[in-house]
Amino acid sequence: MPDLLDLLVVGLTAGLPVHLALEMSRSTAPRVVLPALDATLQRLERGERRADALDALVDHLGTRALALVGAVTAAWRDGLPLAPTIDRLADDARAHRRRLAEAEARRIPVRLSVPLVCCTLPSFVCLSIGPLVIGALSSLRTV
Repeated sequence: MPDLLDLLVVGLTAGLPVHLALEMSRSTAPRVVLPALDATLQRLERGERRADALDALVDHLGTRALALVGAVTAAWRDGLPLAPTIDRLADDARAHRRRLAEAEARRIPVRLSVPLVCCTLPSFVCLSIGPLVIGALSSLRTV
């Protein structure tokens, strides 16, 4: 979603209307959002109202697209500039994606502890303590 929002901001700041910005972003958008973009553009080409056509984004992308649809609808209704609003939404989406990546990175040490305990620790015991135990047992036999 952040990538789609960034592409829309580029198109809107270039002066394109929303439907042309959606068309322009379709060529480089992530594959996850392509069905939603296609459905929205098809609805716009069929002549549906813009607000109804944008509901296709919500149908395909779920609640992640509600903020985008709400911002676009409010901008059309009130006549507000849309690019700054979508830019703010893109910043929020990037921050959310970064938080998810950081949470995933915090889970890595926990996941790495299992191979450490199962593989590395036994080999350390065998290589460091094993010779000491063998030496002690061999000295007990000679006595």
